[in-house]
Amino acid sequence: MRTIITPIAFFCCLAASAQNITLNGQFGYEGFTYVENTTSVRKIALNPDGSIISAGNKSVSGGSNIVLTKHDAGGIQDLTFGSNGIAFTAISVADEVRDIQLQADGKILVSGSTYTGSDSGPGVPILHAFVVRYHPNGVIDSSFATNGIFRVTDYNQSEFSSIIVQSDESLRLIGYSDNITYMTKLTSAGMLDSSFGTNGYRALSDQSTFFFFNSGSIRLNDGSILSYGLGDTGLSNPKFTCIKTDASGDLITSFGQNGITTIDFSSDPNSLETVSKAQELPDGRIVLAGETISKALIRLKADGTLDSTFATNGILVHSLPYMDMVVQPNGKILIGGSREFAQFNWGIVISRFNTDGTIDNSFNTTGSFECDFSTGFETMGCMILTAPDRLLVGGKTDFIQNTSDFLLTEIDMSQSLNLQTNQSDKVTLYPNPVSDELTISVSDESITSIQLTDASGRLISSHVPEKHTSLSLAHLPAGLYQVIFVNDAQERISKKLIKQ
Repeated sequence: MRTIITPIAFFCCLAASAQNITLNGQFGYEGFTYVENTTSVRKIALNPDGSIISAGNKSVSGGSNIVLTKHDAGGIQDLTFGSNGIAFTAISVADEVRDIQLQADGKILVSGSTYTGSDSGPGVPILHAFVVRYHPNGVIDSSFATNGIFRVTDYNQSEFSSIIVQSDESLRLIGYSDNITYMTKLTSAGMLDSSFGTNGYRALSDQSTFFFFNSGSIRLNDGSILSYGLGDTGLSNPKFTCIKTDASGDLITSFGQNGITTIDFSSDPNSLETVSKAQELPDGRIVLAGETISKALIRLKADGTLDSTFATNGILVHSLPYMDMVVQPNGKILIGGSREFAQFNWGIVISRFNTDGTIDNSFNTTGSFECDFSTGFETMGCMILTAPDRLLVGGKTDFIQNTSDFLLTEIDMSQSLNLQTNQSDKVTLYPNPVSDELTISVSDESITSIQLTDASGRLISSHVPEKHTSLSLAHLPAGLYQVIFVNDAQERISKKLIKQ
């Protein structure tokens, strides 16, 4: 394993001068881990003990199927989970994971849609919504629904985008069927509750008076459900839309306008303005993230109206990479996505906004942290806080034989990564500026590693410290570099180095 990972470390973004964000070196293998014979992490859930359940896909001939993995809080894979650490499920030809939730007893629920391999017309695939339940060890729970899987077969196109687990372990599944958003109720055994709505289904929209396409749902602190996506009357002008309902599917009319909030960025019918993530704050306000003609963040008051204290009248339009969003307990907003750093080389970008919607320049000095694990493709699928100042990112990487694999990496945002100021004089560089030979002197026995990086934080070399360490830099081009000293508590200090 180490022989594979060590070369990759040359491409990792590490702490730079005045930067306060870094990979958590105690997670996985120096900050990240991957799982071979998988494809991409789409969703993550955390157990009370901090262990990580990742849900995604594995590419197979003609399609892809569901894969789950489990890691402990330190990023070490649990090989007793599923079969040799991987729980593989094939529902049909191509299975798409949209949500993962954990029950109080540790059982795992995964929902989405599955392509049957047939089309109902030219370019119109037949998709069936599903939810599958697993035991905590990754084995399908055959006592749930039919052999562990509930599947909708009454519609040509359906999907469960969200799972809401109630206190009695009954489920509310929110998603679409033939362009209408439904709430579906299953019993704790995975059977339709015929007393709910019409034979277990309750329509939340229609195709004439209120078109609403749901992309996700969350349970709010008061027990109600916020569903979000895009809405309009007939797709003539799609808008950011969210609706608030109770667990029976009834609109809560005190929210927005009769239970519905819409935000219109553009009258262009080709601009699919949609909310893709929502999170409630402790005071009841709601942060929405999604895409319009660009990307947007919106903050609502608890009553569904725009919060004018955020950005411009509650709305922030930005162009930063976006795939997922989480809000820290202090109200600061993290967004993450991917971008191309060089031709055919993609990496992950995390950015942070202050509570008023301005970019947070205390976050890595620029407001963004970039991480690139290889010269190939790393892309983000999702992210979740494991602690107030720790961010777990899931996605995919192709640094092994150009094959996409599950990627997990944990980012440390504690802002306590530097060695104490009074220790700075225990490490020296000379000469600086340097032409060929650099001497590094260390008088602090707690320092365990010396890292030389370029100005962007890419690792050039790593060394075990001695009282005096000599490095030949003649092969390096002129420019700005950094020498990073790491102690046994994983604290860091960085010194600038100029190469002439």
